Amino acid sequence: MIDQEEDEGQEKKNTLNLESLPTDVLLCIFKFCELELLGRISQVCKRFYWIINEDYVWIERAKNILVTNQISEHIRNRSLTTLSLKEKCRIYYNWKNGKYKENIYLRQREKYMPKLVLEKGILWISRGSSILAYKRDKDYCLSRRPIVVLEGQREDVCHFVKCGNVIISGERYGALVGWSANTGKKTFELKNGHSSDVNSVDNVGCLIISGSRDETVKVWNISDPSTCEESFSIDIGDRVCSVALSPNADVFCCGSAGLHNISPLHIFDSASGISVVNLDYSFRNGAGILDVHWETPQTLLSCGYDTLIRLWDIRIGRCVSLWEDPYDSAIYSLASDNHNTFLSGLSQHGRIQLWDKRKKDSIQTYFSKTRWSSPVYGMVFDPSHLFAALDQSLNVFDFSGRGNMSKNLFSVPHTIIQVI
Repeated sequence: MIDQEEDEGQEKKNTLNLESLPTDVLLCIFKFCELELLGRISQVCKRFYWIINEDYVWIERAKNILVTNQISEHIRNRSLTTLSLKEKCRIYYNWKNGKYKENIYLRQREKYMPKLVLEKGILWISRGSSILAYKRDKDYCLSRRPIVVLEGQREDVCHFVKCGNVIISGERYGALVGWSANTGKKTFELKNGHSSDVNSVDNVGCLIISGSRDETVKVWNISDPSTCEESFSIDIGDRVCSVALSPNADVFCCGSAGLHNISPLHIFDSASGISVVNLDYSFRNGAGILDVHWETPQTLLSCGYDTLIRLWDIRIGRCVSLWEDPYDSAIYSLASDNHNTFLSGLSQHGRIQLWDKRKKDSIQTYFSKTRWSSPVYGMVFDPSHLFAALDQSLNVFDFSGRGNMSKNLFSVPHTIIQVI
């Protein structure tokens, strides 16, 4: 009996188990494990937990992930925190597999066409004739009341953009208004900037571009905060839906409705208004461009009624990549991390698609909670949250997997800064 126990004890000593392996060997093994398996292994013992938390395990995994990579500067500037390599992989797993908590804010009966701007710790949203700013706290919750309210517009805000401390809004029936984001005061107001709705505006430095339903694009110059002067106007000959300045502001693109046999995408010089690129573009009548986004000074994304997302290289004047919506819907909005990730907001059911530029098919689909089918009029994201502006609500997708966001529906808030 004693000999048998001694044999069993010797056998256990000679058996090599996983926990007995050197740390370097374990690191090599863990590199080949799936994310879910690593989570389970980290719960086995303290040693495994600390090894799996080492960056070495996550370096290769984090190199090519979408959404959470924080490679581009404009994504880092809007992120509340800099994520560790493990957190990047964990949160991306939630994006990829559609694991999130959805909360609904600013629900109302009236239907609007809201737009969004996201900064570090602040979310700006247009809502009817107002522009509101909500603060995001360390728990990723939005404040119950806005910290800034810009009111006093005569008509609904069709589009707005924030550059530094300046907010430029384009209204229905042609007005163009400038605001100070810090004080909430108007800096200028051009009541007759255009003769019809200002569908899109963009601003870089002292340069403003506005595009209107009146078929014109206008370039404005802000010589000082209170003065905005028109530099020149371009007659497109077609309803203008979207405009965007390149990152270095030397050129700008204009997306139009694609009617009257006029190309729906144009590239102009910002200083002279001369067309600088003839894009190789075969289009169907009415296949207008609803949104454009510059990736680099030489490349941009476009989307619209033809259900396609195109990546253009203006150096050769051609589309270099093409993606088609899997459900054949018009694409109203785009959001990108200027690396490998972009999202498309569709025309029905509050649907959003996640895309990888390196792949042909979309990665994941997200359906917003909405009483009626609504387009996604505006969309912004950071590594842990996606904000979607629908016609009757602001829907927030929380992929962080930490805590619970407030589920209270926001009513019309009291103003903190009100300008009339």
